[in-house]
Amino acid sequence: MRFGEREIGALVLALAVGGLLFALLDEPNLPSRCADGWHSPSIGETGACSHHGGVVPGRDPTPWWKRALPIGAGLVIFLVPAWRNGAFRRQAHDPMAAFTDPVSMLIRQAMEEGSDVRFLYTKEDQTPQWRTVTPLELTHLHRASHGSRCVLAYCHLRQAKRHFVLSRIEQISRVAAMRS
Repeated sequence: MRFGEREIGALVLALAVGGLLFALLDEPNLPSRCADGWHSPSIGETGACSHHGGVVPGRDPTPWWKRALPIGAGLVIFLVPAWRNGAFRRQAHDPMAAFTDPVSMLIRQAMEEGSDVRFLYTKEDQTPQWRTVTPLELTHLHRASHGSRCVLAYCHLRQAKRHFVLSRIEQISRVAAMRS
């Protein structure tokens, strides 16, 4: 959901109208009375109903619809313009939108053409190693500590599918497919 200046203005207006309606429709509470039913003129003072069992506050006579009307009006004033301006439209999600860097583009071309790629790959705290892979999919790998853009590929060195973090790939080039 995204809100612009119009939606924020509508929200402020909705809160103002809702507050005004609530103030206009609210009925004052009935006066408090003593626990035995006595309506004492001195309620509010210390010890006013001490001989009558204490003070019982009055019931709020405002009907439920008068309490709901300001909330409903505020919601309508806010939601209708926001809906008309497209604040609730689902955004088209392109999973490949994050893969526009040169390494990703070369891997994407290799996948489309069915060729392999060769690159220098550096794992954490290890020396760089040349890998030749058959790229299968560009993806996000979500770890507990971070998320990384990766390529899922068949590694010809390890003879197994592996995830390769794109930020650790250097000197990449396309090579002829090494199908086994």
